[in-house]
Amino acid sequence: MNLLIVEDDKPTIQSYLDNIESFNKKSDVKIEPEVFDNLEDAKNSLISPDYDAAIIDLKLSSGSVELEGLQIVDEIQEKLRFPMFIVSGSLGQVEREESAFFKKRSRDGNFKDILHEIVSIYNTGVTNILGKRGTIEKYLNSIFWNHMSTSMDLWINDANRTAQEKENSLLRYTLLHMQEHIDEELEKYHPSEFYITKPIKKNLFTGDIVEIDKTRYLVLTPSCDIVIRPDGSRNADFILFCKIRHPDPLVKFIRMF
Repeated sequence: MNLLIVEDDKPTIQSYLDNIESFNKKSDVKIEPEVFDNLEDAKNSLISPDYDAAIIDLKLSSGSVELEGLQIVDEIQEKLRFPMFIVSGSLGQVEREESAFFKKRSRDGNFKDILHEIVSIYNTGVTNILGKRGTIEKYLNSIFWNHMSTSMDLWINDANRTAQEKENSLLRYTLLHMQEHIDEELEKYHPSEFYITKPIKKNLFTGDIVEIDKTRYLVLTPSCDIVIRPDGSRNADFILFCKIRHPDPLVKFIRMF
């Protein structure tokens, strides 16, 4: 895994590199560090990055009171996708809350613990999926050149839709093809993928689950009939539901045999 290190203190840098070398001897994941000791070079490294994580110091020049490292944090959060660990003696000046991808660690802590945390995130494969050269990028390239390029005339020559409507349609087209790629290549599901939470959509779509009087139903009406027109109406006068049975009676029935 490729690790970005932004740190200006030479003894600290050497300590990091020594710890990484020792860590690599015992770990299945080999960490490849890339070190930058100033703000400008660190920013330039983010132009075409291939990193899986970053360790960032806040003060990048001797005697500075500015938290220059936060500029790197902002750059990554706005444009890139890999976890960051702030390792600094000035953590009290950082008001941002921690998350799975943004951690604050004291310079006095155990650096190998930080490496273990970074590798545990890396081992989920999240940067292989969402990173700059990850699986999503591979799928998008395939969709653009192998699918969208062969049917683009249908959008170009469509005089009945506005530019925004065409863009929205292409977005949906892209996501549907992305789902096909995923379904074709992946077999095992994680239960969290199907965790039901309050929906963010305001309108019904084919395949949605709705709850009416504590009973759940599956929406079966085809997408072409359920879509909302610009005037707020639908092609369908009625929505077709399929009642979802509670699994308990079915499970009991199966156990009898």
